[in-house]
Amino acid sequence: MRGHLMRQNPLQSINLFHESLINSVDLDHFTLTFALKACTLLHQFSIGRQIHSHAVKLGLFSNPHIHSKLIHLYAVAGRMDDACKVFDEIPDPDSVAWNSMLEGYALNRDTESLLEFFNRMLKRDAVSWNTIIAFFVETGEYEEAMDVFQSMLVKKDSLPNRITLVSIISAVSQLGALCQGKWLHCYLDRHRIELDENLASALINMYSKCGSVEGAVHVFELKRWKKVDAWNAMIGGFGSTGHSLKAVSLFADMLSAGIVPNEISFACLLNACSHGGLIEEGKEFFSKNDERIWHSTRDRALRMHG
Repeated sequence: MRGHLMRQNPLQSINLFHESLINSVDLDHFTLTFALKACTLLHQFSIGRQIHSHAVKLGLFSNPHIHSKLIHLYAVAGRMDDACKVFDEIPDPDSVAWNSMLEGYALNRDTESLLEFFNRMLKRDAVSWNTIIAFFVETGEYEEAMDVFQSMLVKKDSLPNRITLVSIISAVSQLGALCQGKWLHCYLDRHRIELDENLASALINMYSKCGSVEGAVHVFELKRWKKVDAWNAMIGGFGSTGHSLKAVSLFADMLSAGIVPNEISFACLLNACSHGGLIEEGKEFFSKNDERIWHSTRDRALRMHG
């Protein structure tokens, strides 16, 4: 069952679970955990409820892995009342159970319950804080995300990790708050947090959206080994700040470096060519590439520009 899940074939996991029941195979918490995960992925919530009953009958409900998978199943189904019942039946919930409930409220966009539950938590880890910050970023409440991040720094019960920083840099980007963005960049340097692809891309986007092309270029050049995301961020940054020729030149450099462009790469290039009036340059690049990519890129670009 685990193998099928790893190969992204949850339906086969469910089939194996049914075979286990038919053949009276002894079930353990691993079997039920994998089956619950498969049900969640397939949105087979009625089967998930049956597995819940099996867990109770077999005396396996006390297993913490089953708790968290059941909470997640009900959260995805939009049944937070059932998720609460599972949580309330746990004698001593661990951090995974607490965070599963928190993520459930975030998934269902229940701000009031999310914050009430967060405030109930006696101990919060990075996952807890990241859930709240990411929630506010995803719902466009960037100031609130910044306030939560400041509280995280003040309380010091958990240090920000890379996921925290990517989320909060994204919030800063949307606010156009260059001073806070620079402070976050300094925070990374002070704490010797190495720029991975996600952090580098987030910083490049932040500097570009805040109008500091120099800052974006500085981060881009710091990355010795760059993957396509960092290239895309810098090409997009040039395009959005009126440096269309530099965007086209950088796209050519990306190709020369052996980086395979994706749909986002072409969308960024198309955006730069469109804004800079570089119609012929754009046609030249697109004529050399797969027609399928061109069509998907064109559709993406049209969505971007309304």
